[in-house]
Amino acid sequence: MSVLRNLLKDSFIYTLATVISKGIGFFLLPIVTLYILPEAYGALDLYVVFISLIGVSIGLELSQGLARYTATATHEVKQQLISTTIWFTIFVYSIVIAFLLMFYEKINLLIVSDEKYNNVFTIIIFMLLFTKLDYILKSQLRWDLRVKEFALVSILYSIVFAISVYILLSKYNLGLVGYFTGQFIATMTSLIIVIYLNKNYLKFIFSKKAFQQLFQFSYPLVLSSLTIVASTYIDRIIISRLLDLSDLGLYGIAFRFASLGGFLLIGIRGALLPIIYKEYEKPETKEKLRDFFYLFFSVMSSMLIFLTLFSKEILILMTEKSYHSAFPVIPILTAAVLFNGMYIFAVGVSIAKKTKVFIYVGIFSLISNIALNYLFIPSFGINGAAIATCITAIFSFIIYMFFSQKDYKIDYSFLKLFLIIIALVAFYLVSPNLFDNSIDQINWMVIFQKTITTIILSLSIAYFLLGKKIRFWEYL
Repeated sequence: MSVLRNLLKDSFIYTLATVISKGIGFFLLPIVTLYILPEAYGALDLYVVFISLIGVSIGLELSQGLARYTATATHEVKQQLISTTIWFTIFVYSIVIAFLLMFYEKINLLIVSDEKYNNVFTIIIFMLLFTKLDYILKSQLRWDLRVKEFALVSILYSIVFAISVYILLSKYNLGLVGYFTGQFIATMTSLIIVIYLNKNYLKFIFSKKAFQQLFQFSYPLVLSSLTIVASTYIDRIIISRLLDLSDLGLYGIAFRFASLGGFLLIGIRGALLPIIYKEYEKPETKEKLRDFFYLFFSVMSSMLIFLTLFSKEILILMTEKSYHSAFPVIPILTAAVLFNGMYIFAVGVSIAKKTKVFIYVGIFSLISNIALNYLFIPSFGINGAAIATCITAIFSFIIYMFFSQKDYKIDYSFLKLFLIIIALVAFYLVSPNLFDNSIDQINWMVIFQKTITTIILSLSIAYFLLGKKIRFWEYL
């Protein structure tokens, strides 16, 4: 089977799992927004920032080393690498959790500036270790190309989460406590299963040699990951300081919808890296990767056109009325999410093991996001935060591709990509003048017009990029 066929097959499974998982969470939003109003949702977003920063820093990103070294390792070496990572993670997280529990009230005030959420923060503290272990062992299914098992566990997690949150919110009206308790229950369910699926790798082993190997590969990624996470979430922090938690809640709900666009990247990310590590030396791989990127960019453009036109209707259907005014932010944040994740196509950086590039880009993203957010938020509110985040994401992707092309040059037409981006920006700016975007009702005639517009523009972009290869199934 060809490289591209393997990539598309695995990407389809990953993407299907993500669509189902995200879809379950998506249809839970009416319940979440009914029982968690914008101010509490703003607090939820700040807790997500905290969890993300802990997740990428405390474990020294050893799990990223597993992706690089277990793909071709023997079973015995895999046991050493995986077991060492697990026991190190348990050790360092136990210390951090003990510290957080000692000072949880003061730390919680630093995060959300409101002591009424102390109980919520306690649940989050206990959840940190189990979330990280679940992430490591679930990711190992990907590195082993156990695609179906990864997909099934991911779907099960989402089902358990949705059921738990639905009951805890609708029946017991527990608010954020119910939300994070539901997440805790889902995490424990998933963790038990992935421990079983990886049981042959888990031993009472801590190998100094394995730790050094993982650490040497992963330590540059710690600062990189911290700066990337910080640059991704710095907009939330600045919004909470310059505006208020209710504004942050609106921004947060817009980001939840925007993150649905990330399912394209999650599916590709799950399949791309393991295959590229094994196949990059084959002469046909570069051409296949270029065409696959063009196909992705076409689908991404269609998604942005759709959200530019339909984000208003989506919020009316899926959220409580207090969230409806967030609709203009969704397409901008979706573009930011996608460009932030498109570094996976800059495969030359990983192939050449130049992981310090991630640090450079992370630092740039953090500085750029801080400066642009402080520049735009006072004048444009949460729309300004979205614009700042999107601009930073685009330039970060450009830097990644610059370094990638130096070590693994692929014949991309960057002029075409630039013209498409300009066209998408222009369409976003003029679309309010083309269609009625009042937020109080749904007009079915307008929906029909928007649908036709989406189809025509999407096909035009796909043909512009792929030409005759727009009939991609025949090209395969």
